[in-house]
Amino acid sequence: MPRRPACPASSGRTPTRRRPLGAPLASLLLAAVAVTSVTATVGVAQAEGPTQHRLCDGFAEPCRITTQSTLAAYDQILATDVVGNPGVDVALQFYVIEFNSDGAITGLVPSGARLGGRTRESRPGYGRLDHVKLVPRTTSDVPGGWGFVGLADDTSIDLRSRLGQVVQFGGRTPKLLGDGYAEHKPAGVELDLHVVGHVMGVGYWVEYLDDAGEWVAVPGHGFDRATRLSNTSGEIAHLHYTVPGTLTPGRRYQFRVNHHLNFGGGQDRPISDPAYAQWTVVPSEHGEAEDRGAQFDPGLAPGVPDAPGAPGGSGGPEAPATPSTPSTDQPAGPAGPATPAPSTAPVPPVAPGTPAPAAPAASPTGQPTAPQSAQPGAQGSARPGAQASARPSAPPAAGASGPADAVWGEEEIGEPSAATGAASQGVSGAMALLGALLLLAPLGWWWAQRRRTTRLAEGETL
Repeated sequence: MPRRPACPASSGRTPTRRRPLGAPLASLLLAAVAVTSVTATVGVAQAEGPTQHRLCDGFAEPCRITTQSTLAAYDQILATDVVGNPGVDVALQFYVIEFNSDGAITGLVPSGARLGGRTRESRPGYGRLDHVKLVPRTTSDVPGGWGFVGLADDTSIDLRSRLGQVVQFGGRTPKLLGDGYAEHKPAGVELDLHVVGHVMGVGYWVEYLDDAGEWVAVPGHGFDRATRLSNTSGEIAHLHYTVPGTLTPGRRYQFRVNHHLNFGGGQDRPISDPAYAQWTVVPSEHGEAEDRGAQFDPGLAPGVPDAPGAPGGSGGPEAPATPSTPSTDQPAGPAGPATPAPSTAPVPPVAPGTPAPAAPAASPTGQPTAPQSAQPGAQGSARPGAQASARPSAPPAAGASGPADAVWGEEEIGEPSAATGAASQGVSGAMALLGALLLLAPLGWWWAQRRRTTRLAEGETL
């Protein structure tokens, strides 16, 4: 019987089994996938931010917030629509805009409840939230003029970069822009008081507090001789009044604008919480000229609130009635530019609960139509419109004109933020590494199998 060949003598070392290269290569691929997943997760976390970013980032079209009317009034519904990424929870808030005598915004005062919902996907990648019914409410000590509808979680007052829409707003009391004089005003001369923020169609008149502590209408004014303001709330309206010549020169008097909204249908039926716009008058021979306050301009950067006594009085609840006090100041300056104009004919009072005239209807394209703007002159003028993108863009020049129903946030979206860019670069690098490893994997596997086959052939030969 033939003998089997003897095995070669052992060298005393235990043979080492070589692992195929496929196993470490597979481990490397799994590690690359894990790194890519972590990087992608970090990138998403860095890209998230306020609602504006979730609503707008990556959206194929300009995201926007639009109101179905460019006119708003307190206690009246203002329907609002939102367009952006689907599945985003949105909370909207109406704000009353505070602005200074230069026309620059100084604050946003929330008015009414915040409302909202989730954008639904009406087509792939396109979300809508329709007919959010905001209701502006009376805000103490804040006159009307202009309002803003925006996202409730955005605290910026720079409307050049906030997503939202500016609307004209008729409040409980108008904002005073001045009559061309400082506190010292000429007696017996008709003055032209500029106001915004009134309710269109409502009657207004001027009163003063006499030495007995009673509010008295100036000559030609009163409940039954009110001036009905036909301008829209954002247009400058004119109240012509005269400082009575019977007032004591050099003595400070309180003046105010009264209106039919402070009454429940008759002069003998005042409401419990009236609101007025007040200012101080010191009768003098010539008065002291002073520029009127500017109309609101959303293209300006946020400014500083005016000091007390600056043009543009604030409205609010009635101040305690106190008799007039003598002034320690002397009348100064040459005669100011009085602006005589024909007085508007008296109108009957407006019935209580009468709503403001209807605002312009929305256009067939879904964008609100612009209210008819008057040219500067006797009927006042509306603020120039302005737009702002969802991200900051170059602000328009102050005073530049534009559509009155400008929708903020409809410009082209700008460059992504630094955090988002860094995250995107990390994801791109990880994906490139993963792609390279996947391309090399078949070659590595073939090489490992070839080495294994060669080893096996060498063992059989031995």
